[in-house]
Amino acid sequence: MQDLSGKNIVVTGAASGIGASMVSVAALRGASVFCLDVDEDSGEAVAQLHGATFYHCDVSNQESWQKVAHDLNAKIDGIDHLHLNAGIQSAPPSAPLEEYSFAAMTLERYRNMIGVNIDGVVLGLMNLLPMMKDGGSIVVTGSMAGIVPYDVDPLYSMTKHAV
Repeated sequence: MQDLSGKNIVVTGAASGIGASMVSVAALRGASVFCLDVDEDSGEAVAQLHGATFYHCDVSNQESWQKVAHDLNAKIDGIDHLHLNAGIQSAPPSAPLEEYSFAAMTLERYRNMIGVNIDGVVLGLMNLLPMMKDGGSIVVTGSMAGIVPYDVDPLYSMTKHAV
C-alpha cells in the first residue's frame, strides 16, 4: 500500500460512489484530501468520516471553480493528485428506465449533464492545473459507456466518449 503522507489530493464527485471511495483510500494512506461536490450534506459526511476537507463546488460553474482554486491556493502548497471524477447521467438515479431515453431528454437535463461531465473536466483543469506539483498526476473518470455501446443513455455515452 503506497504511503501518501504529505500528499495533497483533490477529488470531485467526492460525496458518493467512486469519489467517496477514492477519498477513503487516499485518507487511509495518509494524504490530505480535499473533497469537492455539490451535495453538501453527503460531501461533509464523507469528509468528516475520513478527516478530509470539504468544499462545495459546482464543477459546471467557472465561478465555483475559481473560489475553490483560490481557497486551495491559500491553504496548500500545491496539488499532488487530481481526480476529476464528478459525473451524472441524463436522468436522476431513481428515475425509471424510460427517462434515460433520448426522447425523454430535456434541454435543461442535457445542459446539466454536459456541464458536469465535460465542462467539469475542462474547468477543473483550467483552474487547478496551475497548482499541480511537478510529477503530480491527473485522473479523469470515464466509463465503459465511453468505450462500448450504451443504448440505455446515449447522451451520457457521448459525454464519456468525450472524456
